[in-house]
Amino acid sequence: MIGAPFLVLGLLLVLAALLGARVRGQERGMVGAFLLSPLHPATWRATGAILLGLCVGVGAFAVVSSLFSAGASLLVVGIGVVHIGLGIEGSRLAARLERWRASLADPRPLRPHPYRPLGGGLQGLLLAVFADGSRWRDVVYVIVAFPLTILEFVVVVVLWSASIALLCVPL
Repeated sequence: MIGAPFLVLGLLLVLAALLGARVRGQERGMVGAFLLSPLHPATWRATGAILLGLCVGVGAFAVVSSLFSAGASLLVVGIGVVHIGLGIEGSRLAARLERWRASLADPRPLRPHPYRPLGGGLQGLLLAVFADGSRWRDVVYVIVAFPLTILEFVVVVVLWSASIALLCVPL
């Protein structure tokens, strides 16, 4: 029970830091902004975007890699081209989801790179899907982003767990 006064004192200090500058109409300094950053809504939006990024990254990698794997094994039969094309378009959809996810943490819009339009018969469709560098850039992004999303998720979980554990020390 000796930690209870420290907990109450800490909560009062946080409350005073949150409301004190607003009451007097002063702006917080760099130290105050750093100390109060876990309570800022942008921190929670960024954490939510990272958690959502894990789901998007793992799901996109699973779908794209399974479509590419099935397409490579069915390439002999000829239907593998369709699977690989679906994998490329799936990575394009994953890149669109990633741009939306990034806008959750930072409201500045991300502009996609231009894609070759689909159309012009079967040859135009195949050229648009398989010869477009922008689509292949999305495939590389999905492959590279998979280990990075896992890494940033682990870092966020470790840091939040350590900070919550340190806050609960008085208890």
